[in-house]
Amino acid sequence: MKNKFFLLLILSFLTLLFSGCKKEEVDNGYYCNEQLDLLNSYMNMPRPADSYNYPIRPCMNKWKELASTEEKIKACAIPIERLKTMSTQAVIQAIWEYPFFVEISSSIGMRNAQKDFETLFYSNNAYKELLERKDAGILLLKRYKLMDAICKGKLIWIPPFELLFSQPNFIQQLTTAEKKKLVAIALEKNKLRVASGFFDELCEFSTLMLIARIMIYAEYPPFLNEVIDSDPLKRFIDTSMFFVKTMEELRNLQQLMLDYGKEFINEKQQ
Repeated sequence: MKNKFFLLLILSFLTLLFSGCKKEEVDNGYYCNEQLDLLNSYMNMPRPADSYNYPIRPCMNKWKELASTEEKIKACAIPIERLKTMSTQAVIQAIWEYPFFVEISSSIGMRNAQKDFETLFYSNNAYKELLERKDAGILLLKRYKLMDAICKGKLIWIPPFELLFSQPNFIQQLTTAEKKKLVAIALEKNKLRVASGFFDELCEFSTLMLIARIMIYAEYPPFLNEVIDSDPLKRFIDTSMFFVKTMEELRNLQQLMLDYGKEFINEKQQ
C-alpha cells in the first residue's frame, strides 16, 4: 500500500511538471488530405506506392456516424488478402497511419503501456502481418533513423513508434551491430530533443524502454545484472511506469539506462 501511495505521488508530480505529451490533444485533421502529408513528413521518406488508404478516418462525417469504438476499429480493419500483397514498408505505413495508433501515447508513464499496446494491436491485421515479415526489424530501423527527432514539435507521435519497435519480435530480428546502431540512434534523438527545447520527460520514457529492451535482448551482461537486482527497473521496462519512492530514485534509474546505453554501443565485439 505504501509503494502504491508513493507511485501515485510520483505520477502526480510528473503529470504537473512534464505533461507535454499528455496534454497535447490528437488533431484528427492529421488523418486527412494535406495534414496526412504533414504526418508522413515526420518520417522523412516517401510514402510507399502500395500504401493502404483507409476508407474511413476521424475527420470524415462517416466516422462521426459510427456509434462505438468497436465499430470504428472494425471499419479500419485492412483485409488480410490486401495486406499479403503489400510491401513491408507499406504494412508499417498502415500502422503509422492507423487512426488509433497515436492513442498509445496516453499510456506512457501513466499506465501499463505494454498491456495497452497488446490490447490495441494484437488483433490488428496489419500488426499481425508485420509480425510475419522477416525484414520488419531492419526496415523499422531504417525508418527510425530517418524519422524527425521531434516530429516537428509534435512529440506525441514518438512514443507509439518506439513502443512498436520495442516489441521482441522486431528487436530479435536485428544483429548485435544493428541493435547497437539502434541504441546509438535513440540516444542521439533524445539528445537532439533536449537541445531543441522540445524535450518532454514523459515522452522520453518510451525512448528509455526501447533502449533498455534492446540491451536485454542483446543479452548485455552488465545491464542484465542491474535488471535482476532492481525490481523498479524491471517493472519500468515491462510497463513504462516507475514504481519508485522518491524523485531521486526516478532520476537515478533514468540516468542508469542512458549510461548503460552509452556503454553498450561502445562495447567491443568479443
